[in-house]
Amino acid sequence: MKNKRVIFLLLMGISVVQGATVNLLGISQKDSLDRYYLTLSFDGPPEYVTSQKFAPPTYELKLVGARWDQGDYSKWTNTEPLIKYVLKTSKRTLGKPIIDIKFVLTQNTSIELSMSNETDLVLSWETPKKIEEKEEISEEETIFSQRVSLNFKSAALFDVVRLLTEANDLNVILGDEFIDAGTVTLSLDNVLLQTALDAILKVNGYEWFMQDDIIIVKSREQEFIGELFSKIFPLEYGDATIIGPALAGVMTDKGLATPFSSRAEGEADHLLVKDRISAFYQIEKVIKQLDKPQKQVNIAIKFMETTLKEEEHLGIDWAFRAEAISPFPSDTLPETFDFGELLGDMKGLNAVQLSTPLLSIMMQILAADNSAKLLQEPHVTTFNNQTASINVGTTIPILVPQGQGSVFGTNPYTFEDQSVNIALDVTPRINADDYISLKIVASVQAIIGYVGPDADRPSVSSRDMNTNVMVKSGGSLLIGGLIFEDNNLSISKVPFLGDIPILKSFFSSTIERTDQRELLVFITPSIVY
Repeated sequence: MKNKRVIFLLLMGISVVQGATVNLLGISQKDSLDRYYLTLSFDGPPEYVTSQKFAPPTYELKLVGARWDQGDYSKWTNTEPLIKYVLKTSKRTLGKPIIDIKFVLTQNTSIELSMSNETDLVLSWETPKKIEEKEEISEEETIFSQRVSLNFKSAALFDVVRLLTEANDLNVILGDEFIDAGTVTLSLDNVLLQTALDAILKVNGYEWFMQDDIIIVKSREQEFIGELFSKIFPLEYGDATIIGPALAGVMTDKGLATPFSSRAEGEADHLLVKDRISAFYQIEKVIKQLDKPQKQVNIAIKFMETTLKEEEHLGIDWAFRAEAISPFPSDTLPETFDFGELLGDMKGLNAVQLSTPLLSIMMQILAADNSAKLLQEPHVTTFNNQTASINVGTTIPILVPQGQGSVFGTNPYTFEDQSVNIALDVTPRINADDYISLKIVASVQAIIGYVGPDADRPSVSSRDMNTNVMVKSGGSLLIGGLIFEDNNLSISKVPFLGDIPILKSFFSSTIERTDQRELLVFITPSIVY
């Protein structure tokens, strides 16, 4: 019979809270240089639920199972800005009184609540330094950005949800099975309303959604029409195919993000999100954080080639070349510079970071070498974490015989293109302190000889490198170790006599000479501000 009466009173809107009754002994105010304090003293540990709203600015504290015998009253605090608090004892009781204290704020003020000991609740807020205008808050943000504090011991889950929604002026529908949902013990301090509802309900096997300003609480197995809400987010800067998957961490198990483009062809600049309405507050926050102008990185690349000296069989000897050029003797080069890092062979590539002074010295050394030349100097700008591709190459037409010879003994020929390319894929990532991480994928091709019956088919070698390095913005990276060989025939002859058909063999000579060339690739990334 008692249980039926409790259920009846609950259905009539009367809260039943388990726990001992405590007395509110008094409210006192204390100030410091930077904060105001309002202390509520009890003769035992209090149970409470709080909520704070910004439209209109109010802060409400419900004391469950607390008694106040000195009557309802209101009072203005001696603070700036002024705060008026109204204390009322609730008429809806079942042997357990409820004290409702509502703070009317003259402007948006963040109030914090804490327990200095087991029997004192302390509300505090900062002294204002400068009044700043707050941005207009959307309707959804007004509801779900409210912050609440809860402290219950073995309280009925039904009562906790009812008090939480009442304190925030929310409509709620609870099924019959929720009346006997059991008890809950919790202590939440200054958390979002949405987070509080999720924590209270999901732990006990329930979930909730909002429809037409009504919170509907249901079991996880139940399905409701209108449970999901859809919204299209136009993106100003971001790519919906990248932002969509990033929402997985804040969407519920029924959430879905679909990227699409507003144009017939182009980057996906809209995002269709379908989820419970309670999830959209966090979804919008994540989208706003990701949909921002992205930093860009300019990548300057120099392709330089130099002919190796007779003494440089293993690659450029920078110390040797620096000695021959004034005013850069080799002892002026940085001690930390390891020339061995620049030595390469036909088996692979090497990458070395260069300081600005060292780069300047190397450029002047190469400029003084008549055999060194600048092949290409492309520049490309890309977004942070986006790959930039550079392809520099040459296409060589090659004669290719087609089929059998004709009756007159001639073979038809056609031309086939043979590409010899230098390809670089550079993916920059901006780090702290203006450092840039570079993921470099390089592929360098070169003709190393000719084959075939008429020695007219080029033999192309390819060297690949995949590396990750970090350089300062404006710093440089050198990719070296690309050495190629050219076999040339040099004919020396006596003028006039060396051209006579029979006598030219006595007055001319043919010398086969092998030249080595090294290709240097300088990469300089810079953050574009």
